[in-house]
Amino acid sequence: MRSWPTSGRACPGRPLQADGAQLEITGLGTLRTRPHRIATGSEPPFAAAGLAAGQQVELREITGIQPSAEGRPLCAGVPARYLALVAEGRTLRLLAFTDRPEGDARACADLAFRIP
Repeated sequence: MRSWPTSGRACPGRPLQADGAQLEITGLGTLRTRPHRIATGSEPPFAAAGLAAGQQVELREITGIQPSAEGRPLCAGVPARYLALVAEGRTLRLLAFTDRPEGDARACADLAFRIP
């Protein structure tokens, strides 16, 4: 299992732990995912999030969410269904979407974790 502390853009002090297709975010819960597709930062929802056109984006579908004891959801009001994972230097950026990240879709959560 890999663990990353968050950077300033995210929720400071919230580590991310990854074990294969399962991600555990302290204070938010455990997400089970499966591959969806590879995208680029030039696609509309990622360009709007400030990604560079040539950046590779790994899209994953969320297949299950087990909320943490604190009960804080990843996205307020509506469950997140997709994650976009982007490496930016020594930072792993995680964008969550309530529907397919296409067209004018906007991320409902944008977290960043320092890569050790």
